[in-house]
Amino acid sequence: LSSVDVAAEVPERSMPLLRIGQRATITLAAYPTLRFEGRVERLRDQLDPSTRTVKAIIHVPNPERALRPGMFANVTLDAPAEAALQT
Repeated sequence: LSSVDVAAEVPERSMPLLRIGQRATITLAAYPTLRFEGRVERLRDQLDPSTRTVKAIIHVPNPERALRPGMFANVTLDAPAEAALQT
């Protein structure tokens, strides 16, 4: 558990902003003062038709082993620079 993969469900409308290597910040209700940093490692090929989301797999270093499989997390993805210029 020194590193974990977090699966984030990203809404279909946000897919144009999603990139491999994109930075992500993960927070947990169990540890509200801790923040974990990771990067999008891969994107699932298929969109979930019932939720209209695609899974982004985020690789996160977990040296204190606070992240555990099955936990719910809040994920914030950094928007790419070109998206910021378009708004």
